[in-house]
Amino acid sequence: MRLTDMRVAYEDSHYAYGGNEVELSVWDLEKTFSQTPSVSNNNSSGTKRKKSKSGDLFPAEIWRAKNLANDFLSLRQPVHITSLAFLRNSGNSSHHLVTGTHSGAIRRYDTRAARRPVNNWENIAKSGGVRHIANGLNEHQIFLSDNTSSLLSLDLRTGRPLYSYHHISGSITCVAPTSTNHIASVSLDRFFRIHTAPSPPTKAGENQSVLNKAGVVIKAFTKSTPHVVVWDEEVGFGNDEDLSSDEGDDVWDNMEINENGSEEGAEYMATSEDNSEPDRPTQKKKSRLA
Repeated sequence: MRLTDMRVAYEDSHYAYGGNEVELSVWDLEKTFSQTPSVSNNNSSGTKRKKSKSGDLFPAEIWRAKNLANDFLSLRQPVHITSLAFLRNSGNSSHHLVTGTHSGAIRRYDTRAARRPVNNWENIAKSGGVRHIANGLNEHQIFLSDNTSSLLSLDLRTGRPLYSYHHISGSITCVAPTSTNHIASVSLDRFFRIHTAPSPPTKAGENQSVLNKAGVVIKAFTKSTPHVVVWDEEVGFGNDEDLSSDEGDDVWDNMEINENGSEEGAEYMATSEDNSEPDRPTQKKKSRLA
């Protein structure tokens, strides 16, 4: 058992984690760090305690996922979550989550509906499973990467890829949406990139417009291998009032004006021209005598 990913909900009220043989679990953030866990009393009578329907949740644990049903050979399916994310554009984000697995599957959960995933899309990540999942700022859209060099956008209404990004030589380690039209990413090839992120179609199943192609806008090389990129959720570089054109007028108004500056400059130019003229014939005479 090993944890592989942990995320905090956008309301800062819940957090979730999952991993290798660790089911997806949602916890109350405030109760986790404030409430002292209650110690269960020893059962002196020796009777067995009945197992609760919630699966013996911990004191601050709110919900825990349940594994998929056995396969066609009646074998238990392994639990190996590699990345997870809360869905921002689904009302209360603490109830809607999406996970990626080592086998390349994307699973969507609704904690109010069931313990098992409401959607399970297999073979989305082709090579090495899902490495990273990021929730997009547009509705019904997430971004995911695998362990090679693939980065794609997925439509949560159909479970189909909307588009993918090309000319990436390293595995994408982290993605951060910066706006509804752009995302930032870092990869193992030591590059930081800004990509265009076209919005998904209005209707599910429609083809993406040819004009809205995904590409790279900015590409910068870093000295060390980056693993995490975060957007500070600030738009722009400051107020327009701070960058007004009248900002430097006070500096010019306080400068002293030299009234004789133009006359002195004219006299200097005249003297320099007079001194340069007699030098030319002397040089010619010396050359003739030589």
